Amino acid sequence: MIWATTHSYELANHPPYASLDVPNLIRVVPQQRVPLFGSATDPDGDALIVKWWLMPNGTYQNPVKMEKTDGFHPVVIIPEGAKTGESYHIIMEIKDSGTPSLTTYKRIVLKVLD
Repeated sequence: MIWATTHSYELANHPPYASLDVPNLIRVVPQQRVPLFGSATDPDGDALIVKWWLMPNGTYQNPVKMEKTDGFHPVVIIPEGAKTGESYHIIMEIKDSGTPSLTTYKRIVLKVLD
């Protein structure tokens, strides 16, 4: 909240801007490899840390295999036993190196075809 108490933009840290370069909802089938694409910038020029993870509120609560989860282009592998209607909520987390460190999130829902 430093930005709310100072007259100078430069004296405060600001959250990173994140965007998804894929739709927010992607239809998938079992055993599909799903490449995801995101991007981010920081208004203060801070270094960014990128992580992708499965949010446990979709209809599928078990681990999902993901590759390259520490960059902007991970790949999600839909489980062989995925059932029609199941969904996987994948989160892109962008954290900056400023003080205090600030984090931005984006979500993609992968839904098994009906």
